[in-house]
Amino acid sequence: MSKIPNGQATELKTCVFCGRFLCSLASRNGKHYIRLDEGNNPSPVKEQGRCCDKCNLEVVIPHRIRLLNRLSKVERSGDEGV
Repeated sequence: MSKIPNGQATELKTCVFCGRFLCSLASRNGKHYIRLDEGNNPSPVKEQGRCCDKCNLEVVIPHRIRLLNRLSKVERSGDEGV
């Protein structure tokens, strides 16, 4: 459990792939702080949890593209017989 600037305790979420915390450093008016992120939807690779931006770009999005390419090939092969 970690404390956030307003003093409330919160549980930091972690990426389901790499385990990194879903947060980033930010600054405003010369003050630095940690911004808590919600992360990204890791589906269809994982069905539970959230993932960081890096794993979303390197794992999840390429997987989704591969699935779409396979679906597109299946649809094209089905259209040839019509």
